[in-house]
Amino acid sequence: MTSKSAPPAAPLDDQAPKKRNSVFVVSPIGAPGTEAHRKASYALKYIFREALKGDEWDVHRADEGESPDSIGQHVIRKLWEADLVIADLTGHNPNVFYELAIAHGWRKPVVHLIAKGETIPFDIVDQRTIFYDITDLASVEATVEILRKYAEYAMAHTEELITPLSSFEKFSHIRADDSDGGVAVAEVLEEVVSRLSRLEHTITRQSGTHVFHGDGAPSTWFPPGSGKTAELVEEYAKLLNIVNMVEAEDSMTETSKAVKDEVQRRMDALLKPYPKVMKHQLHRRAEELLADGFAEQKS
Repeated sequence: MTSKSAPPAAPLDDQAPKKRNSVFVVSPIGAPGTEAHRKASYALKYIFREALKGDEWDVHRADEGESPDSIGQHVIRKLWEADLVIADLTGHNPNVFYELAIAHGWRKPVVHLIAKGETIPFDIVDQRTIFYDITDLASVEATVEILRKYAEYAMAHTEELITPLSSFEKFSHIRADDSDGGVAVAEVLEEVVSRLSRLEHTITRQSGTHVFHGDGAPSTWFPPGSGKTAELVEEYAKLLNIVNMVEAEDSMTETSKAVKDEVQRRMDALLKPYPKVMKHQLHRRAEELLADGFAEQKS
């Protein structure tokens, strides 16, 4: 009996091409001939497109193309279609923040950048941000590598996406369940998250090394005995105490689970920039604080 052989594989040219990741760049553009336009064009060409080149990526900015839409419609459509958004916060351009808010609202993966020497607006200070210097070749080359890694990670871990709206969604869900003190719990969590954001902003601003600038050093590095380390450990201990209390419940309610998930996510985000050895040190010190009755003293 003669067995039938499998049909030959289709030629590579006949196979459907792999979908390219659509990347929309939200950035100040400026009028042609201006310094802002020149720097924005350099950033697009030498950083954004250099980091995301090849068949995997399709990088686009609002002023490119021949779309029949108005500029506003074109931007909204591109944001909706984007798999990834690059937001250049340089110059604190109002249009950039408007478009960034839309991207956050649609839960798009976003990589934030800003020119070296500028400050990150307080509203998004807890969003990891890359600092770059378009006039420094070493900075440009380093930023290309960091942006590529950020983009690949963001695309592969969309479930870890944290935006200024993420906590609001969780808090709204907790508030809706007032059968076991959901409103009170939400208020406590909101205050903790607010204090963490202020702490992260203070640490980043006072630290000698910017968030992933140049050689990719962590945003925060200071001696273990410094005042900022103590403040960080205390805030982390408060979050750890909430997790411990929730896990100690006989039966975990939907609200309790939401609380635990949100707090755990904030804890992970707080320690993410640090080397592994420092994460272990901070966690151990927080446990020691709780064992010494820190939570009762602060209540």
